[in-house]
Amino acid sequence: MTLPIFRVAAAAPLAVLLACAHASATPPGPRALPLSRQIAMREGWLEKRHALLLEMMRRHRIAMWIVVNEEFHDDPVTQYVAPPRPYAGGRDFFVFADAGARGLERYAITGYAEDNLVRFFQSPEEFRKVKEGIQAVVARHDPSTIGLSIEPKDYRPSRGVTRSLTKASYEFLADALGPRMEARFVPAGPLIEEYLDTRLPEEREAYAELCAATEELTRRALSNQVIVPGRTTVGEVRRFLYDRLAELGYGTWFQPDMRVQRKGSAGQLSRGLMNAMKARSAESVAQGRVPFAAQIYSHPLGNQGHGLGPSIDFRAASRNDPPRPLRLGSYVAVELNTKAAVPEWGGQEAFAMEEDPAELTSDGYRFFRPRQTEYYLIK
Repeated sequence: MTLPIFRVAAAAPLAVLLACAHASATPPGPRALPLSRQIAMREGWLEKRHALLLEMMRRHRIAMWIVVNEEFHDDPVTQYVAPPRPYAGGRDFFVFADAGARGLERYAITGYAEDNLVRFFQSPEEFRKVKEGIQAVVARHDPSTIGLSIEPKDYRPSRGVTRSLTKASYEFLADALGPRMEARFVPAGPLIEEYLDTRLPEEREAYAELCAATEELTRRALSNQVIVPGRTTVGEVRRFLYDRLAELGYGTWFQPDMRVQRKGSAGQLSRGLMNAMKARSAESVAQGRVPFAAQIYSHPLGNQGHGLGPSIDFRAASRNDPPRPLRLGSYVAVELNTKAAVPEWGGQEAFAMEEDPAELTSDGYRFFRPRQTEYYLIK
């Protein structure tokens, strides 16, 4: 009997920060940092991000940028422009203003005080009255443009993170600021994209650890520690992945997934964490005895698995996307899609798909992890 061979299609790295530590209650493996240390690390990065923002705003001709966070409806940008802590105000505002020679001025107009905010923002007690606070800040600066997370009027391609302002919050701002200022509202999408697609050098080590942790977790899931051929189900492997993520303190951007290809299952594409084909056929493809078709494409990585920024692939042209600059130090997921007709399956096509994070360096793109050169064999 020929057993299946499994190959990783690496998922986006786990969305947490890691420490190489072991805990007696769980099997060995890189664990997430305690939450307080994650917050401290990210707040250390936040000041550096804010230092880049004024130049970005001027480049995109945005005189004031307002991020609105609602109770039970966090804006996806909030945790990257403000300390990554809970915000429970009914409607909180994080405002960045181009103050000319004074530089960037930052305001947090929130329903509840948060001591850590004053390290990054002006947030006096009178700002607890949020309507009066936003009115005072806008009147002080009289900005020529106000960037908001709204969709362009011509409906150019946009993403949820760039059009996240609710109708109710838009109307609140329009009512509080009046028609003169409403006429200055502009989409902040290009600014948000540059801000989120810009990686700090300090992030690289943590991101590399995430990639290594993802690979280690996948390697264990696709082993005899988890899988007993002929008995273990796809659902059991998925449950192991969910449970192991929780044990190690991780979050994940994409659901742990698994697909198995078999003879007679034509058209069922493999994606997620792994796919499979019979050993003899895989060896034939690898040795060039079976012709195969290959595609390569990519998507940006960053704070989200499907991040903002440029992608390099044939699909961008078909979507008529606007040109986007490549940013030194940014991350992408390079996806490789290979398919071949398997003679032992009567010519049915089998798919092998990979997805590996890479960084744009001055010498071109470099993968975070060494290239996989062999299949994971489950005996």
